[in-house]
Amino acid sequence: SELNNPTLKTVRDAVQEFPGLGALFLRPELQPILRNLMVLDWVLRTNVGQALSEDPRARIGETDLINSIWEHWISRNRRLERDRLLRSLGLHEGEKLSGAVQVDSIDQGQLQLLEELSHEELVRIEGPSVRFAHDLIGDWARFRTLIFAGTDAIAKIKSAIQIPRWNRAIRLYAQSLVEAGHELSGWKEATSKLSGDDPESKLARDLFLEGILFAANSVVLLEAVWPELIADNAHLLRRLLDRLLLVASFPDVRLRSLVSPEDADQSESWFRIPMPIYWYPALLVLNAHAADIAKHALLKGAEVCALYLRNMPDGMPGRIEAG
Repeated sequence: SELNNPTLKTVRDAVQEFPGLGALFLRPELQPILRNLMVLDWVLRTNVGQALSEDPRARIGETDLINSIWEHWISRNRRLERDRLLRSLGLHEGEKLSGAVQVDSIDQGQLQLLEELSHEELVRIEGPSVRFAHDLIGDWARFRTLIFAGTDAIAKIKSAIQIPRWNRAIRLYAQSLVEAGHELSGWKEATSKLSGDDPESKLARDLFLEGILFAANSVVLLEAVWPELIADNAHLLRRLLDRLLLVASFPDVRLRSLVSPEDADQSESWFRIPMPIYWYPALLVLNAHAADIAKHALLKGAEVCALYLRNMPDGMPGRIEAG
């Protein structure tokens, strides 16, 4: 998990001999992402570090890094077929609880290409089943499917929103809209299309907010969307704080023995323990905008800070900001 990732210095010292990697680690927005050893391994294998380090853009986001790695995966030969096959596998996998796709469901003309992807360690063929070599590849395939959907992406999101395997891809899609810049035009347009009261729109809106909270570079993304969060009486800000309280925490099991069985579910919603990896970046931004919190979300902001201060010991990052 992220909590077990090595320190930034440890990773940087280990890869300093690789061209371009040193420059990438100088970009604050990429440092948390490159501490994920699976992603770092793909960066090294695909040798995208050199090109990215020379990119003139002021910031390179997580989804930019994903797209660079993906482009390398599909660029060897039959580029469009590779891209389509990987996205197709992601679609089929997203429909199944097991995550496996049957070989017989794949077009016969693509079987040789499937073998190539297996030799390149992007997929694993186990008897009659095909799986991605890592869950992240499946998430990225579904993310790319949403990118390819263009103007139909929101409709696709609504149709897939109830399927858990699509959650990460939808969060990445929301993140990509923020990282694209352009004064957040894409993110604004998408969130406006999800402003309805139907269950699919509400759930998709929540995943769009979680995409910012759970991103490795969440401080950058939260700062980018802050004007939108406090617009229209700050309803998105209060919703984001609700998601932080609910999905970035877990029930405090220490209290289970103190409540009756009929109150167990309610106690788990009341008494929760924050996950610092997600709360610390959020608290940094909330502290930087304390005046906005006091003006627009005083009680909800106080609830967030109080929960963190109650559960995190002295010296824990984020306590000063929460205080």
